Amino acid sequence: MDTNNNEISSLRLLLVEDSEHDRLAFHRALKKSGVPCEIIEFERAEDALARLKSGESPYDIIVSDHNLPGLSGLDLFRELLARKISLPLVLLTGSGTEETAVEALKAGVHDYIIKDELGGYLDLLPVTLIGVVKSHREKWLRIQAEEKLKAAREHAQRLIDSSLDMIISADKDRNVVEFNRAAQEIFGYTKEEVLGKNVGMLYADPSEGLEIKKMLEQTGRFAGEITNKRKNGEIFPSFISATILKNPDGTLHGIMGVSRDITDLKKAQEALRNAKEKAEEATRLKDKFVSLVAHDLRDPLGTMLTSLNLVRLKLVEDVDKEQENILDISIRSGERMLQLIKELLSVSRFKTGKISSKLAFIDAYLLGLKILVNFSYLASQKRITLENRIPVRTRIHADEALIYEVLQNLVSNAVKFCKEGDRITLFVPQGERSTIAVSDTGVGIEAGRLEAIFRYEEKTSTRGTSGELGTGLGLPLCRDIMEVHGGALTVESAKGEGSVFMAKLPYVRPRVLIVEDSQMTRRLIKEILKSEDVEILEAENGQAALDVLKKNIPHLIIMDIMMPVMDGFEFLKRLRSEYKAEPVPVIVTTTDTNPETIDKAFRFGADDFVAKPLAQEDLLPRIRKILV
Repeated sequence: MDTNNNEISSLRLLLVEDSEHDRLAFHRALKKSGVPCEIIEFERAEDALARLKSGESPYDIIVSDHNLPGLSGLDLFRELLARKISLPLVLLTGSGTEETAVEALKAGVHDYIIKDELGGYLDLLPVTLIGVVKSHREKWLRIQAEEKLKAAREHAQRLIDSSLDMIISADKDRNVVEFNRAAQEIFGYTKEEVLGKNVGMLYADPSEGLEIKKMLEQTGRFAGEITNKRKNGEIFPSFISATILKNPDGTLHGIMGVSRDITDLKKAQEALRNAKEKAEEATRLKDKFVSLVAHDLRDPLGTMLTSLNLVRLKLVEDVDKEQENILDISIRSGERMLQLIKELLSVSRFKTGKISSKLAFIDAYLLGLKILVNFSYLASQKRITLENRIPVRTRIHADEALIYEVLQNLVSNAVKFCKEGDRITLFVPQGERSTIAVSDTGVGIEAGRLEAIFRYEEKTSTRGTSGELGTGLGLPLCRDIMEVHGGALTVESAKGEGSVFMAKLPYVRPRVLIVEDSQMTRRLIKEILKSEDVEILEAENGQAALDVLKKNIPHLIIMDIMMPVMDGFEFLKRLRSEYKAEPVPVIVTTTDTNPETIDKAFRFGADDFVAKPLAQEDLLPRIRKILV
């Protein structure tokens, strides 16, 4: 017989029958059924029992006559039952009394057949035996399946109970059906106290559980923070990941949630938040203190320096050479202290947010020229060459005062660490149109100090080639300024080979919004802008321009006054009221050159004015004044 399914393909049968006539009849009946059958015969029950005890290959069924010499058929079956030999058993008997039937059932017999004198039982014999084998096989398969299912359930339960997270499941009516060991320990309930109860009992606010149920029904999943309640009434936070469970037909079976007590996490977060707030408050107080002290020292120190300089210039009589040297030392020390105070104030204002960047387009060439002019005297004193190789009309987008401070600091350091015959150059590195570099042929910086020079906490100030002293605050402040711009400050240097500092800014392409109802005029303005590397936006009237502003804020608006739907005056009024935080320069163009019209445009917020018909020589300089 195939043990992997319930179809009977062949039988291996053990027959115990002392009557040779009945044995032959048994053979004929099974042969007639067409089922291949191997029959092992015994005349005595004792011999059959000995064979079964020997552990010979198993049989599909055992058939025994009841009335046998020696051990009876029922005695044989009782012995097999006692030895837990589980095989289908069929008893053949000449008399079918009720007492025999009861005894047969007690002995573990699956069926018994009454041998009538005419042999009619032989016709039913194959069907009966096959039915018994099938029934036994079905029972065996069912037991196997139940054992596997039981093992799987026990394994799953072990996994659930070994989890450090709470695992809770409920049926479709939200009654708890699973409550693992972690859940019992954290909530304080035993499993028996919770099973069958509504899961709402585990929430601090039961309505929260209903909200989660609603979300699960909509999306099938939920993950988030909830508030639970322990058996003792204590409230605690947990993070849950829940999902709905469905039956094979798609209907709701229940809900399963895996959650974790985040009480300790919340406490840690709160402690971290408090520590951060305390640290920030301490930093704020420190910065405020530094700012106050520096501010209070600056004016008296400035007065002292002025007085010392007056003495040095012999405005006070009777100053000899030795006193003059002492005055020089005092003045240099005072100037260094004053510079330190100024830098401390700058750092303090920057850290406390009192310095905010006002971005605009700047001509880096003019900025570099201005800085080199300021340092020309110091450089000439040390016979250092200053060179501005920044191309004319190099456009950068930055806060002019802040970027000036950065470049001034870089040039100041370069002068400090250059010697006679060295060169300082401002230039734009190839392929980096928004980077201004300051190179020098001075003493250079050791590789191990290249990062330290940008940190406030590092004492990096060293004497210059002529004994100049610094504060060590300038470069860290400059890096902060560049990072506020979304850029960076980097350095390349080697000892004895000079340095290259690069102030890198993000490249910003100017956006120009043309608000003009005349297509021909828009085309003319676009033609004038062709050489300026700008992005062009267009609108036919003031209302269309406001719609454009919702998506893109331009850097410049060139606008007509007389337009349909919404004219230039109304647009200016709306622009200045709705976009106060982002003031956009506006150049007004109109054929109406009446002074009242021009005055009204300026009163409404225009920045410049060009009369129509437009000419490149009139409009382009005004555009470049704003966009470079």
